[in-house]
Amino acid sequence: YKLADELKMEFGDTLTVIRAAEMLRIVKSLSGDVSLEPIGDKITKAKISSRKSLVRAQLASIPVFAKLAEFLRGCPEQKASRTEVLEKIAEFLPNDHLEESFTTILNWSRYAEFFGYNDNTETFYVDQGN
Repeated sequence: YKLADELKMEFGDTLTVIRAAEMLRIVKSLSGDVSLEPIGDKITKAKISSRKSLVRAQLASIPVFAKLAEFLRGCPEQKASRTEVLEKIAEFLPNDHLEESFTTILNWSRYAEFFGYNDNTETFYVDQGN
């Protein structure tokens, strides 16, 4: 609750951010306390271009991101429809909330230039920098 208050965020939104950061191994939370992992500390102190590279490396080490990258590299032009990507995410993370997982994967991927997504064509693709 304290972190949500300090960040002026709703508690639920704060939990979503914490869960995503835990998934990326940037933070850890024990008994309600959230602390930065060494890579998280490095990311927070880095300049933006280095920060994106560090996050991109973290993404590549996480199985769902690695499996999606492998899937997309096997697709024509390294692109797939939103529906195809949702099906893959459901396959890789069967017990997760599909739309929430898709949004989290998409947002982190866009930030780190790992994957891209065209909202008009609903096409998910391997970013050129990856």
